[in-house]
Amino acid sequence: MYSSILFMGYIAANRYMRVVRPLETHVLQTVRSTKYICVVTWAVLSCFVCVYVAVFVSADKENSPHSGFNCQSFHNSVLKQIYLVMQIASFVMFLSVLISLILFYWGTVQRLRQAQRTMPEQPGNSKLSKSKRKMRVLVVVFCICFVPYHMVRLPYMFISPQLHDCTAAQTFYILKELTVLLAVLNASLDPLIYFVFCKTFRAQLNLQRFRQNMDYINNTQTEQKNSTNVSSVFTHQVLPVLYSIICACAFILNGLAAWIFFRVPSSSALVVYLKNMAVADILMLFTYPWRVVGDLGYGGLQLKLIVCRYTAVLFYLSMYTGITFMSLISLERYFKVVRSTSAVSSLLQRVSVAKAFTLLAWGVMMFFMLPNTILTNQPMPKDFSCMALKSELGKRWHEVSAHFNVGIFWVAFMLMVFCYTSISCHVYRSCKRVQQDSSEAGRRSNRSIFSLLAVFVFCFVPYHVCRVPYTLSQRPEAGFSEHSRFILFQLKEATLFLSALNVCLDPIIYFFMCRTFRESLLQKMSSVNQENRRPSVGTGLSISNL
Repeated sequence: MYSSILFMGYIAANRYMRVVRPLETHVLQTVRSTKYICVVTWAVLSCFVCVYVAVFVSADKENSPHSGFNCQSFHNSVLKQIYLVMQIASFVMFLSVLISLILFYWGTVQRLRQAQRTMPEQPGNSKLSKSKRKMRVLVVVFCICFVPYHMVRLPYMFISPQLHDCTAAQTFYILKELTVLLAVLNASLDPLIYFVFCKTFRAQLNLQRFRQNMDYINNTQTEQKNSTNVSSVFTHQVLPVLYSIICACAFILNGLAAWIFFRVPSSSALVVYLKNMAVADILMLFTYPWRVVGDLGYGGLQLKLIVCRYTAVLFYLSMYTGITFMSLISLERYFKVVRSTSAVSSLLQRVSVAKAFTLLAWGVMMFFMLPNTILTNQPMPKDFSCMALKSELGKRWHEVSAHFNVGIFWVAFMLMVFCYTSISCHVYRSCKRVQQDSSEAGRRSNRSIFSLLAVFVFCFVPYHVCRVPYTLSQRPEAGFSEHSRFILFQLKEATLFLSALNVCLDPIIYFFMCRTFRESLLQKMSSVNQENRRPSVGTGLSISNL
């Protein structure tokens, strides 16, 4: 991570020198100097890591049986000092790069303004504008990925050992883990930097063919210049392959989950909610083949009409119903673990109440989503798009249902964070009070508690973060360029794929959260293994072995 941070600083310095001294070649801009800098960077960072690993392996550990498992519990006094020095050095590196990025970006902006004031019509100003945009991309990626982590990391390291209040300690821990997730996201955003900064990298992607393919698809689907149906190689060649892969995997996983679940009696509210999640996943899974065939260009406009009118509505209906059930599961777990003695807890644990909530969830979601099918009733337009098939009332209802769904997501997200923070605090206090080995107990609790939250954040948060600017870009008065709309459309489709990936990850939730499901699955796997190991009776081949 810190090598990536340092290289971002080097890139910013290199671009700044290109802007300030465009006609000169600074010694730090030569290939040989750059290679030396890279070697020194890797060597210095490797020395830090090697010293830490060597001392860690050779030192006596001071882990106590009641301290709970974490990496720092194995640190002796020497390791603690080395670890502290590494953390401070890492923070200083981060802060130095952050300040340099801001200064380099500000210097590039000032250079551009000066050039525009002195020679407003000079062709070189366009290159300066491109340099400013490139620096902006670098700064944005850096701030999104690394700034939140370092704002939380240093206070967490110094303050958390002195915190005796469970709520504060767990809040710091959860914030730290969420910011680590953002830092890991850097691995997915770095290719964007390669694309923006490296002309050779863009050339290798064969952009000319990309544009020709995009123009061909757009021209065959619409005769209007400003068509909203934006197509590309990514949406018409890459995404169908990815959807096909998750469709095959999800068919196996959800088929197995359904086969087990519907042999399990609905003896608790949790099982009722998980069964309905499985139903929502299966309904969502049925929409993937239609999308794959449509994106590949088969079926013509009639298939696209079916996708817009029926399968897209079913997809979003299933997705947001599944989100609702996730929030109901978190609420049920909260009352069962934290408020187990309250009257509300006993009420929510009843199977009849859980069934009533599931019926209410399906009913409300159908009320908001099914009219989108009915109101998609206009004749097939020449410039085909799903919105063009809707009547005026249909367009207004689509906007209402979209806002309702986004509201459902954010309410569910905040509810889940609150519930699981409270559950973690309660589990921590319970383990500390009874003086048990909190490492194993905490590991089991966190595995079941955070599996749902992790799947939720990974699958649904990126899409709903991207959906806000994408929705704004669809309004004519917003002033977005065609290129910006194209980029936002690609981001929306990519994050929607993450939401679709939810059908492959939900079986993990069933396994970790439902003991009956887990025991049934393990029992079935054990019986299959015993059947495979059982020898055949007699000297001949039995039918089961053929």
